[in-house]
Order: sequence, then C-alpha cells, then structure tokens
Amino acid sequence: MSLIQELLQLRQQKLDEEEIEVLSIDQVWKDNGIDSQTFISSSVYYVRPKASTDKFEVVVEANNQRKSFATLTKAELDMSFTPMRTQQAPDAEGFTQYRDIDETEAFEYTGNTINVQNGDTTSTLGKGDFVLRKADGSNFIYSVKKSSDFEANFAEK
Repeated sequence: MSLIQELLQLRQQKLDEEEIEVLSIDQVWKDNGIDSQTFISSSVYYVRPKASTDKFEVVVEANNQRKSFATLTKAELDMSFTPMRTQQAPDAEGFTQYRDIDETEAFEYTGNTINVQNGDTTSTLGKGDFVLRKADGSNFIYSVKKSSDFEANFAEK
C-alpha cells in the first residue's frame, strides 16, 4: 500500500468516527438527576472571636499551617458557615471547627462521554464524573467535577 493510500484510509477512518454528543447541562440533569444526593463541602474552617471586637477570625489549614481566610461579623459568619459539631470546646488557640453552610445536589454520571453546554462553557462529561446543582436565588447553578476532585472536596450529608 502506498503512502497516499494509507493517508486516504486514515482520513476515511477519521471521517467515520462518531462525534461526541453535545447536551445542555440542565438537560443532563433532567435525564439523570433523579439519582442525585445532597452533599456538603468537606473543607474545614477554624473560627474564633477576634480580641476586643465583635468580629470573628476565619482561617483555613494548608500544609499544617493556618492561614487567614476572612474576618466576619456574627451575622456574616452565620450566613456562610455552620459549626461542625454542637458544643465544641475551642482548641488551645481558641478555634472551633466550621464548614460551609451551602449544600449541593450531585449525581455520578454513568453514561457515554458527552460534551455539556453550561452557558458559554462546554465541558466533557465522562463516566464517573459528577454533575452538581446548587440553588442561587430563583435559579440553579450547574457544574461538572472530575471524580477525584469531587470526592476530595465533598461528603454526603
């Protein structure tokens, strides 16, 4: 077989390949969301009252070091975070553990690989990836997370 014939054969094979289906992410949710469960962020925040103020210091831990995340009023703290356990005793530095108050619905996708359109963004959704839906006022916000990223950052409620 000549080089030209091989190239023509390869081109024909490429033309015969099936294109990846494109669906809107809300349609994917409608088709599969019945299997969704509620998840919470597994990120831990450490909170303590700031001395001589009515504010709270919020920090995160990374590489065994605590780094400042935010300074919030009590109202702001209550709108964004919730204690990990009721009646926690503060640690030696006065911190108690909190988590995000937000809950997310999600399901693990088990179908063939597709492309999902989410606004102006297109993502590839493969078997084992997760589709997330979160309420935002009167609308939903959708996203796609790879399995390893999802499992590292979320826990079932």
